[in-house]
Amino acid sequence: MQHFMNALVLISVILASPPVFAATYYIDFLAGHDEADGLTRATAWKTIPGTQKNNGVWADSLHADWGAHTVDSSHKVPPATVFKLRPGTTYDVSLGGVIWINNNFYTDTATWNNPIRFEVDPVWGTGPVVFDGTGLDLTTLIGILLIQNNGVQFDGNVPGGIEIRNSPRSGIHVKEKNGTGYPVLQSSFRNLKFFNNGTSYLTDTAGAGDGQLNVRHADGFTADHLECDGNHNFINGILLGDGHKAVINAKVTDSVAYSHQGDLVTNDAGIGFKALNGQVTFLRNRSYNNLKGFDLGEGHGDNRDMMYKLIDNTADGNVWGINLNSTADIAYTGKSNYFLINNLVYKNSGTGSNIYAGPFNLYAVHNVYADNGDTAVDGGNFRVTPDGTRDETQINVYLYNNIFYKPHALKYNWNLQVGYIGDGSPGRDTNFNLYSDYNAWVQNNTEPFAFWSFNAAPQFTYAYGVNGPGHAGGAWFAQEDEPGIGIGHSHCDAH
Repeated sequence: MQHFMNALVLISVILASPPVFAATYYIDFLAGHDEADGLTRATAWKTIPGTQKNNGVWADSLHADWGAHTVDSSHKVPPATVFKLRPGTTYDVSLGGVIWINNNFYTDTATWNNPIRFEVDPVWGTGPVVFDGTGLDLTTLIGILLIQNNGVQFDGNVPGGIEIRNSPRSGIHVKEKNGTGYPVLQSSFRNLKFFNNGTSYLTDTAGAGDGQLNVRHADGFTADHLECDGNHNFINGILLGDGHKAVINAKVTDSVAYSHQGDLVTNDAGIGFKALNGQVTFLRNRSYNNLKGFDLGEGHGDNRDMMYKLIDNTADGNVWGINLNSTADIAYTGKSNYFLINNLVYKNSGTGSNIYAGPFNLYAVHNVYADNGDTAVDGGNFRVTPDGTRDETQINVYLYNNIFYKPHALKYNWNLQVGYIGDGSPGRDTNFNLYSDYNAWVQNNTEPFAFWSFNAAPQFTYAYGVNGPGHAGGAWFAQEDEPGIGIGHSHCDAH
């Protein structure tokens, strides 16, 4: 009898504290009530679990529970949960502060196939779901949405269906898993528009380490159909990784970034797509009207390998189009491989591509470079250079089946600056190898095809013709023995 009574007590306790099971919940920022059960559009919640007060005290929950279906540290949102967001509604500071999706309220075992999903409900209304950060109290580098949980998905269902705007810092900030230091696994963002975030950044230096979408540490990440309008703020569009964290197994597709402001001197903000220490594929994206279109590389941290694949992208109307770099630190032992395939790089006022700081292998195939370099002194379509005084490492460049078309007047199709600047010691030279075949070089009629600058014995390997690109007779480069002292310019390849 006593065992029977104990069993009844146990059952009563379980019934009194029901766990949260995977379900579909509805969120209506305009007319919802957190005292409701959230299970229908008519009984929608007003806020998302994990919403914090706008007072800088992130441990304070705006609500202790969510109606009949409690969500708290003992009743966490499980994988396979779907949150339906009502179109045409806005979340702003009147409803709270940062929405913090971490293991305080959400289990951390969700995956791509079994996610925790936030999506716009297309049959519930019209217009985007807006997250507006105007007046948001951000006491650290976070955004309107702070995500530290595995398997989180945001989908606007149509392009721009979710809009993240007017944050003093990030729009969405993805950090490592809460309290662990491990990367967030298998998150995705689709059909989002970012507008005018980073409003508190008044200089390039202040905004250099942030992005409208800022993913600091992730393994398995996808973003597609994103629009990032910087509104001329000092911030980057999409930022992946940082100096000591990485975003790997990642893919960014069919997205656009524009109007991000940067400073020509410090030039670390104002980048449409920026990635550090990463392993990322960029497919069918466009970056325009930024300081830099794409800026990818920087091998710091734990010497991890870097791998960037840029396929079918467009960089136009920026100052620099596509920048790729490894690191100036000669202690770096990681491997860096970059693939540029089928990209269009044109009308960037400084340089089409600035490739610098080995060690790396660059494979450029089927790209078009045209009319770049109308403002930079040493600009043009393509530029390879070491970085500062420490770059003594190997650079291998493979150019196949590209079109280099008329860099802007007085510029070069190809500009190579090699050596330890100010030091003629041969041991300081960059070990540079160029392999080039089947390219089309269309040049201005009065300028040399290429410009080589070095001040010690170079180590070059040519695999294209005897003396030039497809031309057995005549030198195809203009050489300079010391910076600023030209010793011979030879024009060729005006076809």
